[in-house]
Amino acid sequence: MTGQAVIDLQDAIRNPEYRVVYSSATGATDVRNMAYMTRLGLWVKGTAFPFGFNEFLNEIEQGGVGFNLTDPLDNRNHRR
Repeated sequence: MTGQAVIDLQDAIRNPEYRVVYSSATGATDVRNMAYMTRLGLWVKGTAFPFGFNEFLNEIEQGGVGFNLTDPLDNRNHRR
């Protein structure tokens, strides 16, 4: 219920005047943790993942385009 409430609050159609800030130390440690971040606009019509978050997730899990973006970030974080 709480997860759905978070997604509902971010709905740009129902709440266009709401501003959203994502702040998480662990949000991207597992791509599944990003599912609620709908306002990033990474998995909507007109992007590389127009069919939604599951398409985005599958691409990253298969080591596709999304992996190419996250892997350098992951490697940089491990070097610190």
